[in-house]
Amino acid sequence: MKENKRIMSGQVVSDKMDKTIVAKVTSFKKHKKYGSRFIASKKYKIHDSENSAKMGDIVEFIELRPISKDKKFKLHKIIKNEEINASSNDQNEILEDLKSNGEENDPNSN
Repeated sequence: MKENKRIMSGQVVSDKMDKTIVAKVTSFKKHKKYGSRFIASKKYKIHDSENSAKMGDIVEFIELRPISKDKKFKLHKIIKNEEINASSNDQNEILEDLKSNGEENDPNSN
């Protein structure tokens, strides 16, 4: 049995599917002829049985047997949770406050 399973890390770009996330892995590659470096990225579908990873999180995932046509990786751990969700909630609260204050002080309202 093969024990050399790949472990990769990437950023979650989609969590819309049930028990599946899509992570983008970026790497630097060297051009064969010119020797210059460029950024290459690839997206992987990952099995997330608990739906714990959210958009923007940095995750680590491990290779395993095929689960479906596209899923061949399983979520190993969440390295970093993005505070995007918290900050967007704070922004929504601020916008609601501004709207409520703006409606009371709006000179165009009759």
